Amino acid sequence: MNANAQALLAPLLDVQGVCKSFRKPDGDELVVLENVNLTLRPGEIVGLLGRSGSGKSTLLRTIAGLELPSGGAVNYLGQPVVGPAEGIAMVFQSFALFPWLTVLENVKLGLEALRHPEADMRSRSLKAIDLIGLDARLLVPGERPADRGRSRTGQQRPATVNGIMRQYVLLVSRSGS
Repeated sequence: MNANAQALLAPLLDVQGVCKSFRKPDGDELVVLENVNLTLRPGEIVGLLGRSGSGKSTLLRTIAGLELPSGGAVNYLGQPVVGPAEGIAMVFQSFALFPWLTVLENVKLGLEALRHPEADMRSRSLKAIDLIGLDARLLVPGERPADRGRSRTGQQRPATVNGIMRQYVLLVSRSGS
């Protein structure tokens, strides 16, 4: 087997026996995740479905390195995830957009933080905005992403675009409503 084929078979993300519990105010333990296993390879798309409070977002935050598991391990590209990992992005249920910025400006923020050149940021941002299907009119100066009447999905898209541009693994936490 050649190196390219081996790379495609190697896990991008490997979650093994992950457990997560929290201490309740009365001192009892609340188990949210118990012995969760997940392997994600390049090109795969996985959806987690479950009731509200079933631990989906907790699992995503653990995979992203925003929370440490109580047990088990999360590995990304063969390395343990022990904090926020470069290459994993998370779009939260309560996403943050800067309402005084255009969609393009919001999308470019992630690349600005990584100190990309302006021309590269603009080109990559516009390609990603087109990929996700945002309306080009949202790029007109003065039109803001937090305009009244926009759906939750419409508001979440700029944050999703930002994650797509910068990462190998994109975790999106979204309620069904």
